[in-house]
Amino acid sequence: MSKRWNQTRVASALGVQYPIIQGPLGGSSSQRLTAAVSNFGGLGSFGSHGLEPHAIKDVIAEIRSLTSKPFAMNLWVSMEDPGAAVSDATAFQRALSHLAPHIKAVEGTQPTFSPYNAIRFEDQARVLLDAKVPVFSFIFGIPPKEILDEAGKQGIITIGTATTPDEALALEQAGVNLVVASGFEAGGHRGSFLRSSEDSLTGTISLVPQTVDAVRIPVIAAGGIADARGIAAAFALGAEGVQMGTHPSTTCRAAMRTCRYSFGQRITPIVRTKAIARTTAFPSAKRDRNMPSGLTKTHMRRSRTLRSTWRFIPRGSIQSK
Repeated sequence: MSKRWNQTRVASALGVQYPIIQGPLGGSSSQRLTAAVSNFGGLGSFGSHGLEPHAIKDVIAEIRSLTSKPFAMNLWVSMEDPGAAVSDATAFQRALSHLAPHIKAVEGTQPTFSPYNAIRFEDQARVLLDAKVPVFSFIFGIPPKEILDEAGKQGIITIGTATTPDEALALEQAGVNLVVASGFEAGGHRGSFLRSSEDSLTGTISLVPQTVDAVRIPVIAAGGIADARGIAAAFALGAEGVQMGTHPSTTCRAAMRTCRYSFGQRITPIVRTKAIARTTAFPSAKRDRNMPSGLTKTHMRRSRTLRSTWRFIPRGSIQSK
């Protein structure tokens, strides 16, 4: 009997039902969204690179109060920002002057200057290791060997981010368990670390197969994947999982209140996180039992995987046989 589409090395390593990972959304993370994604069979992720160690500890505790399923905590290996270290209040106000009128127009709160306070990656990582988080993901480099070794001894799965095949190979050689092949379509920061981001702009559709050929560890595709068609394409290219940040991020505010998301001329109400996680990301158990074993066009049509995305796609843009 052939394996079901979700039975991959990524799903097995992470201990999840579906090899679908929520992008960490550093700076826009929500404990409730992270837990909701995990509760519905994927891997919820929380971007904690901007938090002090004591705050990271509190976040982990809250996520664990909301889910018993695996989840990931994400950090930046390099937090160096020479420009921020020498910036002052005058430079801050000069930059803010361009945005202030727009913030005022929407009755927002104007940000205030505070001196740059560098946070040590090693101190943040120590919290994750002590808490024995299920998954430790990171970008902008490779953690020191002693951190990766301890993570391995603790049974913590590590996920590194690569923007080139060479970076993926470096992560594999360092002992990282899984690698995210992040194409230039990916939102947020470009996590390049061997070359400049400008020299690491391979698109997802090219990067994924190159990365799969370069390494033996499982590859997770990221960048421009927003519905079941993207998942099918990523798997066809050799990926064994996908990471999506922008799509789940439309539900961040839904963790606290209802919101509306616009696609062209169509505006669809988005309600609470729990309902959104079920309808936008993962199939229901009942429906899943009736699906064919392969990730086929019929599967995508019938699946509730990303069904809300399906609703948002203009009618007639997908032809089925």
